[in-house]
Amino acid sequence: ESKSSPRVSTTADWLSREYGDTLIRKGAYDSYLNYYGTLCMFQSGGMHWQKWNEALKATLLPRQIKGGDEDGSWDYKQDVYNVYGGRVYTTAMAVLCLEVYYRYLPMTRH
Repeated sequence: ESKSSPRVSTTADWLSREYGDTLIRKGAYDSYLNYYGTLCMFQSGGMHWQKWNEALKATLLPRQIKGGDEDGSWDYKQDVYNVYGGRVYTTAMAVLCLEVYYRYLPMTRH
């Protein structure tokens, strides 16, 4: 679907309104929604993507564990899906979000 599609722009507008600068809604981090939100915002490009990407980095990077046995992983206890996926799931989703521009071409490039 084209980035100028009404569905893409409506979704990008909603994500921007609902999640703003923290990507955390109602006190809980939702790695599943944020992964697909990241894909949407990346494909939308422009200011939506710039704001989302800054919020993504500001939200995810401080949550990464530094030191100890879990070094490099992401804290999963505040993720809404923590009982299903735990540390491995939360870490995988965080990495997928942070590397989206290495795995996908923007829709405007062929």
